[in-house]
Amino acid sequence: MTRYCVIAALLFTAAYCLSSCAGQTVAPPGAGTITAQGGDTAGGASSVPVSGDEHPTAPLETTAHKIEYPPIDVSDAPSGEFFITRGDFTPSPALTERINSAIVGDVFRTGFYLEAIDGSVAMGYNPNLIFPGASTIKAAVALYAYREIEEGRVSFDEAIGGQTLGSLLDRMLRFSDNNAYHALRDRFGKENINVMLAELGCPAFILKPNYDWGSATPAQAAALWRGIYDFYANSGNGALFIGQMAEAVNNYAMKALGKYTIPHKYGYMRDDYPVFAVNCMVLKDEGRSYIYAYFTDADWDDNNLGEVLRALDEIMLEFDAFF
Repeated sequence: MTRYCVIAALLFTAAYCLSSCAGQTVAPPGAGTITAQGGDTAGGASSVPVSGDEHPTAPLETTAHKIEYPPIDVSDAPSGEFFITRGDFTPSPALTERINSAIVGDVFRTGFYLEAIDGSVAMGYNPNLIFPGASTIKAAVALYAYREIEEGRVSFDEAIGGQTLGSLLDRMLRFSDNNAYHALRDRFGKENINVMLAELGCPAFILKPNYDWGSATPAQAAALWRGIYDFYANSGNGALFIGQMAEAVNNYAMKALGKYTIPHKYGYMRDDYPVFAVNCMVLKDEGRSYIYAYFTDADWDDNNLGEVLRALDEIMLEFDAFF
């Protein structure tokens, strides 16, 4: 059973060292503009640039490292209070207070979970609280598609509704295009995607027959992103996949931190099932990289994502010095 040290309300992130990369997404021949429905909102249309018939060149060239610790089980983590799985580490009081203030003052349903990619530490707040998945589910559909491509069962050039599979992936990941999401989800099938999610340890993060966006908990969203990291580390198209998400719109984690390489998927809905969500990997040149999954029913200007993540990143640096 995982050992928890409950600290009145702090949040931390740590993760694994991986060499970073540079570069920019290269727009392929035929790049243009289409009308995309919805994007990461509950409705409405926006004009976004999308790639043509070829998928973009991957902007990232990184060296992935193996996971060195056994999986972390937080299924029995406490609710309503911050926890950390490394009881031998205590963050500085000033950073603890910053996290404490952000959490205690939060009047919305909020949950987050952070886990080192090397498995050395995990921590969070309400990691098992269920939220609507919103557009974060698009990362799961993309992972399934990329796995099928890697196995040779489909190709980037496959035609789907007048587009190619590669173009649809690019639109869904970089611009969160809902039409591309629906086309890919229908091409591969909800049942098949759900089987993959269950195998990854995401039984709550499933696509239901009459609901487009699935549900998620912070801990299970992180399990999906561990699967994405594993694909990145061990697959020929992993850098392409990660590169598209690093270039994706609405990168609120990057806005909060202003540094590192941060592949991400953002989600947002209002109406009957309000949610603001950010799922990402924070990849670093030095120090531990980590997975971060954040969900809240607060709106754009009311959530504490930025303050929490900035404090967590400073705590991560303390952990690097400690460990």
